[in-house]
Formats: sequence, C-alpha cells, structure tokens
Amino acid sequence: MLTTLLLLTPLLAAEGPDPLVEAALATHPDLAALSAQVDALEAAAAGAGTWMDPMIGLEVSSLPLWTFRLGDHPMAGVQVKAQQTLPAPGTNAADAEAALARVPVGEQRLEEARDALTRSVELAWWDLALSRQLEAVTQAHLARTEELLQAVMARYEVGAAGQHAVVRLELLRDRLGDDLGNFTARQAALTAALAAATAHSQEPPFETPAEVTPLAVAGTAATWLDLAVESRPELARLAAEARAAEAEAEAARLSARPDVTVWAGYRLRTYDMDPRDLVTLGVSMPIPMGSRTRADAREASALAMAQAARSRLDGRTETLTGQLEALHARWTRAADKARTYQESLLPSAQASLETTLSDYTVGRADFASLYEAEVTLLTLERTWRTATLDTWRIAAEVRALIGAEPTGDTP
Repeated sequence: MLTTLLLLTPLLAAEGPDPLVEAALATHPDLAALSAQVDALEAAAAGAGTWMDPMIGLEVSSLPLWTFRLGDHPMAGVQVKAQQTLPAPGTNAADAEAALARVPVGEQRLEEARDALTRSVELAWWDLALSRQLEAVTQAHLARTEELLQAVMARYEVGAAGQHAVVRLELLRDRLGDDLGNFTARQAALTAALAAATAHSQEPPFETPAEVTPLAVAGTAATWLDLAVESRPELARLAAEARAAEAEAEAARLSARPDVTVWAGYRLRTYDMDPRDLVTLGVSMPIPMGSRTRADAREASALAMAQAARSRLDGRTETLTGQLEALHARWTRAADKARTYQESLLPSAQASLETTLSDYTVGRADFASLYEAEVTLLTLERTWRTATLDTWRIAAEVRALIGAEPTGDTP
C-alpha cells in the first residue's frame, strides 16, 4: 500500500520567528554600536550652544628686570582682570539646534538597522522552514519510490515489466537520496546564520512548523507606500538628514556674526607720587573677513547636503514604489498558486498516481504513465510548499520595506 503523504491534512498555523527576532534585537553587537552612537549625539547636543568660559587673569606690570620687584615707575602695579566673550545674537541657539537635529538621524539609522536585522532573521527562519518541509516531502517520496520499485520488481520477475523500468526508479530513488544531502547542508548554513544573528544567545536546532497555511495578501502597493512614508526608518532618516543639514546651514550663516569680547581690570599701584588704583575697561571684536568666507562656504556646503538628502528621499520613494508593486504581484501570485495547488492540482495528482498504480498492477497502464504520475506529484508538492512559504517570506520583505505591518483593503 502507498505511503500516505501529508498533502491534504489540516494545516497548522505558522509559528513565527518572533522569539529569534527578539533575541537578535536584544543581543546583536551592531545594534549596540548604533545605540552608543545615538547616546554620543545626545551627549553632544546637551553641551551645544553654551557660552565660552569666562577668563580671569593676574598681571604684574612694569616690573624692572634688574630688581624683579615693584618700583616707583608710574605704570608699575598688579592688575586683576576678568574677560568674557559674548556670542553674537542667535549663534548659540543655532548651534544647539544643529546639534539636536543630528540626534534623529542616528535614531532612525538605528531603527533601520533593527528592521534590516529583523528581515534577515525572518527570511532565514522561513527558508529553514521551507528546507525542512521540502526535506520531509523528499523523504516521503523516497519511501514511495521504494514502494513503486517493489511493485515494478514484482512484475519484472514474472516478465511483465522491462529492466528499464527498474533502472529508472532506482535512478529516481538515488537522486532523491542525494537531494537529502543538499537539504542538510542548506539547513546547517541557515541555522549558523540564525545563531550568529542572535549572537549565539539562541542555539540550534530552531523549531519551525511542519505545515503552514498560505498568507493572504493584506492591502495594496499604494496603501503600503502610504505606510512606508509614515513608518519606514530609511525615509525618516533621509528627511532628518535634510533637516539637520538645513540647521547646520543656518548655524553656519550666523557664525559669521562677530563675537564681542569685553573685559574689566583693577590695577593696584605702588607709585608713591600718585598711589591711586586704576580701573581698566575694554571691548574687542574680530573683523569678519576670512570668517565670512568660511561661513559662506560652510553654509553652501550644508545646503547642498540638504538638497542631496531630499533628492535621495525622492529617489528612494520612487524605487520603493516599484519594489512594493513587484512584491504585491509576487505575493498575490504565490497565494493564488498555493490555493490552486492545495484545492485542485494536488488532490488530482494524488488520485492520478493511485489510479495509475492500481491499473499498472493489473496491466492496464504502462510504466511511463506510472513514472510520470509520481514525478508530477513530487514536482507539484514541492511547488506548493514553496509557494505557501513564499507568502510568509514576501510578507517579511514587505514589513521591512514599509517599517510596519502590511494592512489595508485588498481589491
């Protein structure tokens, strides 16, 4: 009797890779490095825009070299001096705003890395699930091929079947056995990748479902694009880069304003003929010549960077539109194929093989028909498994591209 393949059994709900994703997000060193960079940007922003330190000085004036002590010179004395540089209006606030604008860039870069890591873990996990399911299919068909070989051998021994039939089934059996080695190697590579992504906080073997239901398409490419504009970290990062560059340009423009330095001093005199102490007051400011040129160049550079970031944002949005439309088409096709194979093609192929084998045992069907029925069923089941898992893989890709769960009405 033929080995029963698990083709039409009730499908189990897919157990997602969430535990592995959470472990990867909690332990991956690249994310820790990006988080530290965000901390550095926040620390820099906290100190930006502060005033320069005041200065205090002590001066001994007109000290004779031959005595090294204060004498009766009219300018001899000791002066205590305090000095403060006053920033030009708006410059400190602009510097603080420019530093603060860099923080969201780092934050969105961190979120972008988190999404990329999530996508890689999910895709590796679903690939592992597919490999294990295809391995199970291959093992089942290997057992079935052995049963078919026994049926052919029975007819061959009585002269009702040719040797070519035995040889072809033996070749199919050996090829399926060789395929099992490919699955073993593939699963070893995937489990190693998952262990590395989780910094080996989770060790293989990783549990994957033996059966999953096809995932129906959620939403349209247009609704996904709207979600991406709101949620995708890459788009938010590019917008933040443009804002940070514009803030830098404003800070550069204001930096050309000269800072004013004021000071005051109190001189203790030792001149006997006029022992009165003196007070000194002063103010100074630079002449904005080279500083104006440097500020203009810095402002122009920052504005160009802002325009570049906005152009990249527009280009990425256009590219994203095409990617989402392609993924929507792939998801729709995979879901339709999985449903068609499950509801129609696989049951027909299963019935065809069973009928052909029954007819073959009584001489009403030839070996070519029997062989074709077995190979067709193998191909269809592999295709069905692949299409079913593709719906989950594509969903993971869509989530990574839009930075949110794909939702919306599906036409």
